Amino acid sequence: MRSIATLVEDNVINVDEIDENVLAHLFYNNNALADVDLIIRSGGEERTSNFLPWQANGNECCSYFCAPYWPEFRRIDLLRAIRTYQKREQERRVNIVQRAFLFLNEIGKVEVEEVFNLSRRACVITHEEVKEILRDFVPGITALND
Repeated sequence: MRSIATLVEDNVINVDEIDENVLAHLFYNNNALADVDLIIRSGGEERTSNFLPWQANGNECCSYFCAPYWPEFRRIDLLRAIRTYQKREQERRVNIVQRAFLFLNEIGKVEVEEVFNLSRRACVITHEEVKEILRDFVPGITALND
């Protein structure tokens, strides 16, 4: 914050120009920040207040809470966190495909290709994954156009 105050004081930037991009650039020294996919909170705390990184604000990421404090954090704890993330991502894909199907069903435009196109806007997914999710979700999926 002192850096921002100095920039304003030196007339490098105007107070009205301070936005999320300026803050992100000053906080992290680059403009290409990726969204946070996984937050690991060690030490037994099951909250994220006063803990979230800037990039996680408003982002749909997976949080993994575990008992060991950071110095005792082991490989198995990391693998469990990754497994939790993978499970969460799979659930997210399934929900996206199911919602796309239900939406297209309401407007009478249900075809696998349309479900795929709508799902691809929200996540990276293959045709085969969409078909597999639809087979589990909708009885008689073979009636849909491939």
